[in-house]
Amino acid sequence: MNTTNTTRALFTVMDVLERKDAEGQPVAQIVRMNPSYVSNPSNPNHVFWKATPSGNLEMQISNPSAFDFFKPGKSYWLDFSAVE
Repeated sequence: MNTTNTTRALFTVMDVLERKDAEGQPVAQIVRMNPSYVSNPSNPNHVFWKATPSGNLEMQISNPSAFDFFKPGKSYWLDFSAVE
């Protein structure tokens, strides 16, 4: 049981889809991520994986300055905290 009200999960980007306006200018990106397995029991993601071995995350980014942050094949930590 996690008593800290937070959980850390490792996700890997599977796809980044670009949305463009009628003039061909990028207006948004859709980022699709899946949880990633880590076999090392001391890695924080190992506990998450044992509890949630599958899933997906999809988000739309509308801020052009953030368009190049997520890259297919790259992994990112997601930290979840309960809202009090």
